[in-house]
Amino acid sequence: MYTSDTFIEASIKRNNGIKGVVYIILLIIVALLILAAIYAVPIVIGFYELLYASIPLTALVIWGLVILIQRRYVEYEIEIVNDLFTVTKIVGKKKRVDLAEFSVKDCDYIGPVTEDRYESDYKRAELKLAVTENREYPITDDTWYALVNRPDFKYLVAFPFKPEMFQVFRRYNPRNVFHYVKPVIAKENKGGM
Repeated sequence: MYTSDTFIEASIKRNNGIKGVVYIILLIIVALLILAAIYAVPIVIGFYELLYASIPLTALVIWGLVILIQRRYVEYEIEIVNDLFTVTKIVGKKKRVDLAEFSVKDCDYIGPVTEDRYESDYKRAELKLAVTENREYPITDDTWYALVNRPDFKYLVAFPFKPEMFQVFRRYNPRNVFHYVKPVIAKENKGGM
């Protein structure tokens, strides 16, 4: 019997929320204070030749500000190829960092965070990874988690669920996957009966 390879990909952009906006505003204020000090010190001490050195320092401060702001833009990418579940973090739309890679077969449980056992699994996990839009993910049926069992530790990965993921989870780890029921959309009866 021939089974085709399964490939599922999901991209999640991290929403920094109000804390992200406050962080950027504080960075700009600190940069302006540093620039004011760079220009004010030579004038205050009367050593005007130092003003020439302030031009490269200004460029350095602006470059640092841009780098720090860009690092706040984070995206996550989930790839499922057959039973291999890979999570990658993309920082500033450039730098890719592999966060987790595990086989679905290594999971103690895969299911929604609304399940009763989620609380105990969360406490048992030594490492928690939220691959969601917000740092604090909502407790809804759309957010699932995988409790991964490694020989030396357990970790929990929370991620946004896509219905096509369920078939892969059930194929490679049928005993440890939540029994998902696909929602059925009722069709209107347009007939005369």
